[in-house]
Amino acid sequence: MQLTQKQDTGHDNPNPLDSTFALNKGSLENWGWRAMHGSILVGKALSAAYYGQNHKYSYYSGCSTGGRQGLREMQLNPEAFDGLFVGAPAWWIPHLGIYTSQVTLGNLPQNSSHHISAALQNVINDEILKQCDPQDGITDKVIMNPEGCVFNPLTLLCEGAAANASACITRPQLDTLYKALHDWTYFDGTLIFPAPSLGTPLVAYVGDSPDPNPMGTGMIEHLLLNTTQPYDWSTFNESVVRLAEAIDPGNASPDDFDISAFQKRGGKVIHWHGQADPIIPFRSSTYFYEQTASSVAPHDIEMDDFYRFFPIAGMSHCSGSQYSPWYIGGASQVVTNVSHGVPGFDDSQHNGLLALMRWVENGTAPEKLVATKYNDDNPAKGVYGQRPLCPYPKQPVYTHGKVNSANSWKCS
Repeated sequence: MQLTQKQDTGHDNPNPLDSTFALNKGSLENWGWRAMHGSILVGKALSAAYYGQNHKYSYYSGCSTGGRQGLREMQLNPEAFDGLFVGAPAWWIPHLGIYTSQVTLGNLPQNSSHHISAALQNVINDEILKQCDPQDGITDKVIMNPEGCVFNPLTLLCEGAAANASACITRPQLDTLYKALHDWTYFDGTLIFPAPSLGTPLVAYVGDSPDPNPMGTGMIEHLLLNTTQPYDWSTFNESVVRLAEAIDPGNASPDDFDISAFQKRGGKVIHWHGQADPIIPFRSSTYFYEQTASSVAPHDIEMDDFYRFFPIAGMSHCSGSQYSPWYIGGASQVVTNVSHGVPGFDDSQHNGLLALMRWVENGTAPEKLVATKYNDDNPAKGVYGQRPLCPYPKQPVYTHGKVNSANSWKCS
C-alpha cells in the first residue's frame, strides 16, 4: 500500500520570499518542525484506517526546504521513516538566509569601483568553465570536479588603459570576486557558510540588484527581530549570525548530527545535491555529511552502511542542467509530462527512490546511481545522455567511449 502526502509547512503563501508568517511564533514552529511531524502522524493514521492495517515501510522524499524537513524529522523522531531521499537541504537555517544577503552585500553599492555587473559575472563564469572543464579529464561543458579545479582569476585582470572593461576585471573587482568564491568565516577562521562551488552562476548569488538578497532581509526582520521594520544593512556584522544561532528560529535546523538512533533501527538515507546550486551552495551538504560522519563515528558506525551522499555535477537547485545528466526521480525534479519515475529507466539504478527502497527492504546499498538528461528535458524526445553519480567522496571519472554514455565512466 502507498500513501503520498503533501503539506504546506503550516502556512499558505505562494511567495517563497515572504517570511512574515514567522511573526507568529506558532506559525514559525509549524514551519520549523511541527507541521511536518503532525502530518506524518495523521498520514499514518489515515493509511491504517483506510487499508485496515499498519504500514510496513515509511519513506520520505523532499528537496530544499523539503530536504531540511526530512532531516529534522529524522533527528527529532528516528522512528518516523525507514528511508529518506533528500535533496539540496536548506538545513543551516541560522546561517543560510543571512549568507545569501551577506554575499550580495559585498557587491554593493552598484556605483562602487568594486561592483561586478551581471554581464561581467557571465564573462567570469565563462572563464571558470574554460579553465575548470578540461581539468576533470574531458571537455564537455560540465565541471565534474569543481573542488579539484585550480582557477586563476588573474587571467581576467585588466591590463593598461586600453583594456576592454566589459571583458576584464579591475583590482577592486578582483577583491569582490575573491570574497564571493571563498567561504564566509569568523575572524578566528570558524566557518559561517561555505561559498558555492566553481561553475555556479555568479549572478544568482552575487547578484546585480541595488539591495541585498531579500531572503536574508526577511530572515533578520521576521525570524530574528520579530519586526516589520526595515533592517539597516549599514549596521550589519557577524553578531547577527550569533543572534540567529542563539534563537535557532522555529527549532528548524537539523543540526543534531548524531543520528545513531536512526541508524540502529535500520534507517537509510540517500542525500543528493547539485554542484552548481545557486540557492543553497552544494558545499553546505558536504559540511552536513562530514559533521554527521564525525558524530556517528564514536558509535562505531560507518556512513556508507546507512547514509550515502550523491553529488550531481552541473545541476542547479534541485533540478536542471543544460548539459549534465541530472534526473533521478527526486522531489522537485520535473521533466515534461512526468509526474514520477524515470521514463525508460524506472529501476533502482536510475530512480533514487527505488534505490532507497531496495536498500531498506533488501539490504542492497547503491554503489552508484545513473542520472539521465532527456533532450529538451522531454522524455518523448529521447535521451541526451546519462552519467553515473558516485557516493561521496568518490567521483565519476571518464575512462573511454562516448562521453554521454554511463558506461564510459567509473566511480573512483
